[in-house]
Amino acid sequence: MKIDIGPYKRHLTTYRTKCDYLELRYKEDWYTVEKSDYTWIDRIVIGFLGSIDYCLKPFNKFLGNRKVEIKYDSYDTWSLDHTLSLIILPGLKQLKATNHGYSSVDNEDLPTACLKDASGEERWEWVMDEMIWAFDEIANDYPGKDAFYSGNRDVIWTKVDINGDEDPEGTYSRMDKGPNDTFYLDFEGQKKYDDRIQRGLILFGKYYRNLWD
Repeated sequence: MKIDIGPYKRHLTTYRTKCDYLELRYKEDWYTVEKSDYTWIDRIVIGFLGSIDYCLKPFNKFLGNRKVEIKYDSYDTWSLDHTLSLIILPGLKQLKATNHGYSSVDNEDLPTACLKDASGEERWEWVMDEMIWAFDEIANDYPGKDAFYSGNRDVIWTKVDINGDEDPEGTYSRMDKGPNDTFYLDFEGQKKYDDRIQRGLILFGKYYRNLWD
């Protein structure tokens, strides 16, 4: 796989000017100012800047789009889930480190009452952590699964017939535990582990369009 994605092209816009005007005018973050609070002066200024944006649209067409070149090789799709995890994981980590806001999270996606009572920022932080953890496990070939296996296998293979009865000339084989078999698998623990990975992937899909800074 080869990926070459360039930065977004800088388009001509008055967006930042609008934000700066509102913050200077109201002495607070621009996104907290409701349109219903605008004075007649605000409406004139915002309207004037909007007219400039409209006039700039034709010029922005000549600035082009960001560079996007992606090439997949056949081996990339042998385990596409793993391949994509290698790309998604560092992106999620960087987004968490540089994010300047947070998304609204539905109560139904939060497993505890403590999280449901948490602030919006803390709720989104938890969602990000769950997504990162899930993709980290997939990208690194599920290292957490080792915790659910213990002991050693001692397997005895016995020739059997079609009915499962022992037969030295049988065409089938039956696997039995040997006398030294101490292998143990924590099925309940593994299910919780798998369920958490699935939850991280479901959260990723549900909040996919909120993954921006």
